Amino acid sequence: MTTFSSISIAHPGRTDSNGGHTCRTNCEKWGLEYGEYHYHNGGSKSSSKKSSSSKSSNSSKSSSSKSTTNNKSNSKPGNTTNKQAKENKPVVTEVAAAITLNNETTKLPIQAVRHDSQLMLPLIDTLKALQTNYSVKDNKIYISSAKRQVIVPIKHNHYTLSIDGTINKLAAPMIVYKGKFMVPLQLLRDALPSTVEWNESAKTINISL
Repeated sequence: MTTFSSISIAHPGRTDSNGGHTCRTNCEKWGLEYGEYHYHNGGSKSSSKKSSSSKSSNSSKSSSSKSTTNNKSNSKPGNTTNKQAKENKPVVTEVAAAITLNNETTKLPIQAVRHDSQLMLPLIDTLKALQTNYSVKDNKIYISSAKRQVIVPIKHNHYTLSIDGTINKLAAPMIVYKGKFMVPLQLLRDALPSTVEWNESAKTINISL
């Protein structure tokens, strides 16, 4: 009876249904840590501080693991190479250029583009506008005129064409853009009996037959 009374007086405070509670007052005096859960009946002690610390440690490890995984994911060897390849790829831009024929004010509705610093026109649309005879067979455009015979392969990024049986190489490649086979102005000068000039200030392509 005396012992029970001594324990109750030594450490005041209400206990819960399990016979214990969390220390909040004068914990050091009773040999406890602040926030430590203990029992008055001699049972096991547990510390909410330690539990909290353990959770914090586990959370930190988990966060560190995620960070490492993300870093690995973002540092794939191919990423830099792919970005550089995209940056080095020539860009195609549409040019609002007027096109005149034989110095007349008539403007032909042909959309020009700029690719690899070269001005380009859709070949078939240009041949139609100039009323030039041509045919398409086996992915090649055959252009016929009184002065020459021209064969142009319809190939993206292709540089060569045949003029009267001789292979000619262009300074810039022919390309396919939005379904149109685009060719540099050089091809029109070389393949057709015409003069083709680009007026940068007036944004006009002058074609003389």
